[in-house]
Amino acid sequence: MKLVPDFIDFVKKDFNWKAYTYAAVLLVSLLFLNKHYNWYYTYLNPTYWEGTSMLWYTVFYLSVYFIAAIPFLLIKKDYKVLKNPWFYLKSTFFIILFGLTIGFYSYYDYEFVGLTSTEGAYIKHLLFYLKTTFMPLPFLVLAKLTFDRRLENLYGISASHQHVSTYLLCLLALVPFVIAASYTSEFQSMYPLFKPWYYHGAFDMSDAELALINSMAYCFHYVGTEWVFRGCLVVGMAAIVGRSAVVPMAVMYCAIHFGKPIGEAISSIFGGYILGALAYQTRHIWGGIVIHIGIALVMDFAGLFQHYCTSSNR
Repeated sequence: MKLVPDFIDFVKKDFNWKAYTYAAVLLVSLLFLNKHYNWYYTYLNPTYWEGTSMLWYTVFYLSVYFIAAIPFLLIKKDYKVLKNPWFYLKSTFFIILFGLTIGFYSYYDYEFVGLTSTEGAYIKHLLFYLKTTFMPLPFLVLAKLTFDRRLENLYGISASHQHVSTYLLCLLALVPFVIAASYTSEFQSMYPLFKPWYYHGAFDMSDAELALINSMAYCFHYVGTEWVFRGCLVVGMAAIVGRSAVVPMAVMYCAIHFGKPIGEAISSIFGGYILGALAYQTRHIWGGIVIHIGIALVMDFAGLFQHYCTSSNR
């Protein structure tokens, strides 16, 4: 299993106890503030309904990233990176693109002529997932063709699929932990993210058919997420920042899990770091896509099982 030596090699070469301690303290502080003050649901999530979400999600992600990245690089004495304008320009470009994508929600007010309100709501639900991949796509292709022509692939979307079979084994090893977590009340209050009973009868399809189509859209959501975090912010930034691209990415990755169960937010730190380290080593994101989609689907199906099959929900 070459993934383990690759990961160990990355940690040995990147680890700086002062810089990693700073990142850990920052993460604990962010998690505490969000949990204690319910920050995400009090301040950030309501911006969707206020029409300012594209602005504030972008500001939030930029703030978290640079609060993590600049001190981290200073502690590691990566002054050359900090003096390089491309560090700021590229990372800002990627994060603005992600913030605008996540914050885009004006389609919620669209009225689909000829569709019932339930069918319209279902389409909007699918759009929420599909936008994560398809909104950034033309801009990332343009970026690759202009200022990143030397990059061997499209920000981690590569012909190489090194170690993917090993990632599948890792996914199988994680499934029992997800199933165990599905029996907790916090998990059941969040999952399944897709609740087919909200869309019952839409397009004359069964709940199972609606859930299947949702799962396909759901996969694109996680392709887009991996593409930005492990693709753009690690593979795309590696030529400028080197291994130091991974920790700031992992901090920001934790921040996008605010609003989810605290256990999921904490586990995202380790998952983001490990997948980031391996993306740096292999220069592709297929393994992260396999893990991310697999875990996400297992979590949603576990949530559906708990809703339909446990005695409390029958």
